[in-house]
Amino acid sequence: MPKEIIKTSGLKMMEIEKGTGSTPEVGQTVIAHYEIYFGEGTATSNYDYDNGTYIDELCDSTYDESKPFFGPVDFVIGQETPKDDLYKKGDSIKGLDEAFLSMKVGGKRKLIIPPELAYGAEFLWVKNDKVIRLCCSVYKASKC
Repeated sequence: MPKEIIKTSGLKMMEIEKGTGSTPEVGQTVIAHYEIYFGEGTATSNYDYDNGTYIDELCDSTYDESKPFFGPVDFVIGQETPKDDLYKKGDSIKGLDEAFLSMKVGGKRKLIIPPELAYGAEFLWVKNDKVIRLCCSVYKASKC
């Protein structure tokens, strides 16, 4: 069973597939797939009334043709999405950047990103004390 790694920043990672390619660097474009799950108390939550618990729901996936970011997405490591602004092509968040910098091309990980490494309290869908859970796969890393 894969071991969970907890970084000093609070980022939690679990290796699903170990990559064999190069390791991305700051400033490089990483082409990746992702699936994002938001938990309890978010706009996308489902509540199981029979069991009295929240069920995490898939919020966004680059594997889903009906979603706006279908297909692998470009992230430029170090190009953070500005607070209270719209996502622009290449924007990333600190938690993804930190994970990408220790992955190899071809790798896949589950991540639990704390708010301070994501969008913080400003993010409308997630309460400020909630984490973002996602699974990401790195397909390519290249110079911008």
